[in-house]
Amino acid sequence: MESAPGHIDVDEVREAILAVEEVRGVHDLHVWTITSGHESLSAHVVTTERGAQRGLLADIRHALHDRFGIHHVTIQVEAEGHGPCQGCDAPR
Repeated sequence: MESAPGHIDVDEVREAILAVEEVRGVHDLHVWTITSGHESLSAHVVTTERGAQRGLLADIRHALHDRFGIHHVTIQVEAEGHGPCQGCDAPR
């Protein structure tokens, strides 16, 4: 069974993403190791309408790289007020 790398606290990762300006929620957050020392992350991020247009993804990537050393980041951006994606949990 796969789980998050022992040296990365997923709750702290969630808080780091939520600390980025214009992020309103994070769900379907997954962190794993591809190979030793190469962590990956995928998540759905709920943001204001303008957030996706103003460098939001770069801000999230920098925060995750600088604080946790996560290099491979895949983010799905969802606009606030449009409801969660089909099959996803409600934003948290």
